[in-house]
Amino acid sequence: MKIVTLHVTIYSFSFTVERKNEVEETRIFKSIYHFLYVLL
Repeated sequence: MKIVTLHVTIYSFSFTVERKNEVEETRIFKSIYHFLYVLL
């Protein structure tokens, strides 16, 4: 579970660095938060 969380964190971080569409970014962060919420 920690590995999955770490992977998601790295993925979100690299995505933020890329600085793509803000709307797309928000949607992805929402899905990540939802994913972490389900894990916990």
